[in-house]
Amino acid sequence: MIDTETGIEAPPLFLASTDRAAWAARQYIKDQFAAWGIENDPQSGLSADYTSRVVVSELVTNAFRHAGGEAIIVRVSLEKAARPLGKRGYVLIEVWDPSPVQPEALPVDLVGENGRGVAMVASLAEAWGIRPVSDSEGGGKVVWARMCV
Repeated sequence: MIDTETGIEAPPLFLASTDRAAWAARQYIKDQFAAWGIENDPQSGLSADYTSRVVVSELVTNAFRHAGGEAIIVRVSLEKAARPLGKRGYVLIEVWDPSPVQPEALPVDLVGENGRGVAMVASLAEAWGIRPVSDSEGGGKVVWARMCV
């Protein structure tokens, strides 16, 4: 773990782009939250750990299904500086994939089998976005979500 002035960054998780990547990313988030002592939100009763695992699962699944590369990298950091009232702070989840194509929110189809991932991330995260990665830094993009814990 890297402790910086602004937060704590866990070692990155390097994944093969397979159908098992989302499971591994969920386990990574679960283990990291346990190490940081992040538990259920006492106000809502919701588990910040569980909600963050849903978000990372969606981001990694999108990378696996749509990026077409061989690797996915997941990073997670605990932001120390910003603390909302009654909360521990924020966790930043970042998922890198080699494709420059950005995900887009599709109209919600209640009977469709897919297409809800970006809408789910947008509704569960405090904020989310996309950051292009220059070719000199490996190319592709990072899709990130900021979770209130």
